[in-house]
Amino acid sequence: RILEVYLNSVEFGDNIYGIEAATQHYFGRSSKSLSREQAAFLAAILPNPKYYQDHRDDRKLLNKKRIIQKYMRYSNIP
Repeated sequence: RILEVYLNSVEFGDNIYGIEAATQHYFGRSSKSLSREQAAFLAAILPNPKYYQDHRDDRKLLNKKRIIQKYMRYSNIP
């Protein structure tokens, strides 16, 4: 429940609050239809989404995304 409340209120960029608004902004789709890679991207941009909003190819971001995807595979998260 705590994670749900956080994801529904966290800021993912300028005036982008909550996971649903973030998925609409970044990918033009519903959060229910995110791919693993897209979900990993959204997790990786936290806690500094304003910076990564304009720096999607930042090495640190790409590395964080790869690590998150590795944990997702390891944990068998769909």
